[in-house]
Amino acid sequence: MDSILAAKLISISSAFILSGYMLSPSQNTLPLLYPQPASVSTTLFRGVFNRGAALVIPVTALSVAASAYLTYTAPAGSTERRLYAISGAVTFAMLPMTQIVMMPGIHRLMDLSKGDATAQEKAAASGEVLKLLTAWAAQNWVRVGMAGAGGLVGLYAMLAPERAGRISIINYRGQVIYDVFAYYDEEPGIEKKLPPKRLRLGVYWPDIKLRSGAKNIDEAERNVKQILQEAEIAVGYAIQNDIKVFSKGMCDGVEIRDTENASDEDAAATMLLYRAQDSEIEATQGGAEKYFRGAEVVGGDVDFVEYGEDKLEKDPEEEEQAALTAALAAAVMKSELVSLSGAGVFCQQGIAAVRAAKLEAGGKLVLI
Repeated sequence: MDSILAAKLISISSAFILSGYMLSPSQNTLPLLYPQPASVSTTLFRGVFNRGAALVIPVTALSVAASAYLTYTAPAGSTERRLYAISGAVTFAMLPMTQIVMMPGIHRLMDLSKGDATAQEKAAASGEVLKLLTAWAAQNWVRVGMAGAGGLVGLYAMLAPERAGRISIINYRGQVIYDVFAYYDEEPGIEKKLPPKRLRLGVYWPDIKLRSGAKNIDEAERNVKQILQEAEIAVGYAIQNDIKVFSKGMCDGVEIRDTENASDEDAAATMLLYRAQDSEIEATQGGAEKYFRGAEVVGGDVDFVEYGEDKLEKDPEEEEQAALTAALAAAVMKSELVSLSGAGVFCQQGIAAVRAAKLEAGGKLVLI
C-alpha cells in the first residue's frame, strides 16, 4: 500500500471514528445521568470525559496529520488539495472549540465531582448540574457534526479526483509522439468544470469536444498504456501528480524516473524551452498581454489569482441550452394564462423570441 492511499484511509476513517465515538455520550450516556444525584452524575461524567479525551485527542491528531500530508502531496491549486485542507481544518477545529466553548462547563463539573456533598446537593437543587450536563451534551453534538463533516469532505476528495484534459508524450529525441485532448462522456450526477481562462492552463471547452478532434478518455488511456508498455523507461516531472488523473493501474509495470516539484527547476526548464524556440514564441506571443500561471500582470505588478470551486467555468454550450430551455418553459407557463383572443399575438411574439434566441446562439437551437 502506498503512502498516499494509507493517508487517505487514515484521515477519512479516523474522522468517522471520532464522530461515532463522540456521538455515544450525547445520545446514550448523558441522558442517563440527568436524573441521578449530583454525587453520582458528576463523578460518572468525569470518568466519561477523561476516558474520551484519552482517545479523541490522539485520533484527532492522527486524522489531521494525514489530511495535512494529503494536502501537501496533492497538486498545487487543485480541488483535491483544497478539499483535504478543509477536511483537516474542520476536524482540527474540534480541539479549540473544546478549549474555548466547552472547557468552562467541564471544569465546573470536575470541581463538583471532587467537592463535598453539601456543594453537590446545592448545585443539584439549583439546577446547575442538570444545566451543565445538558449544555455539554448539546455542544458535543456540534463536535460530532464537525468530525463527520471532515470525514465526508475527505471522502468526497477521494472519490471525485481531477481528470486529464490534455495528454502529451514525447520520445527521447524530443519528438511529439502523442498529443490529444480528452473527451469525457456525460455521467449522471457529475458536472464537468474547467479552471478559468485567465489562468491560461491550456485546456478550454472547445478543445475537449469530439468535433474539435478530442479523443474519448477510454481510447486515449488505451493508447497511452500501449505506448508506456513499449517504452523501457518513462521520465516525468512530478509525474505522480499526472498518474493520479488517469484510471487506476495505468502505469503498472512501467519503470518511472520522477523528480520532485521545485520552482528553480521549473524556471531552468522554462528558459531552456524558450531558448530552443525563442523565434517561434516571440512571433506568436510577442507584444501580447503577459500572464503567469496563477497570476497576471496588471499595471506592471503581479496580481496573484486564487480560484475556488465556485469560479470554475461550466461548459458555455450547456449554460446556453439551459437558458433557452428556461425561456421556453416560461413561455409555456405564460401561454396557459393568455386569453383565446390574445393567442394569436402571443404566438407571433413567441416565434419572434425563439428566432432571436436562435440567432444569439449562432444559428443553433436545440430543444429538449
